[in-house]
Amino acid sequence: SLEKSPLMPPGIVFIIVWAVLYMLVAISFALTLVNGGKAFLFMLVLALLSLWCYVFFIKQQPVEGLILIIVILILSIMLFKYAYGYLPAAGYLILPLCLWLAYAAAINYQTVLLN
Repeated sequence: SLEKSPLMPPGIVFIIVWAVLYMLVAISFALTLVNGGKAFLFMLVLALLSLWCYVFFIKQQPVEGLILIIVILILSIMLFKYAYGYLPAAGYLILPLCLWLAYAAAINYQTVLLN
């Protein structure tokens, strides 16, 4: 029963955006693996994203969620650099994720302030 941020888009937007983002991350992952990269950082980011959903939406802990999403954003920037090192296109496919996570962090921050 947290008060929602006015920045929060309708639920359908989340569904569409996350579907596209996961597709882009999957393509980047495949391109990175084909070019000699490893899976660890990709898997870590995806696992932490799942944990953030649990912490923020299920447990309704916006402060802990904010800390977690900042960590995920930092790791996603590292993932961009990592994937870019193997193939620039693979890195660029991660940029939309970084942008969306920055937006999600702003929503999470505002939720902290409202609650």
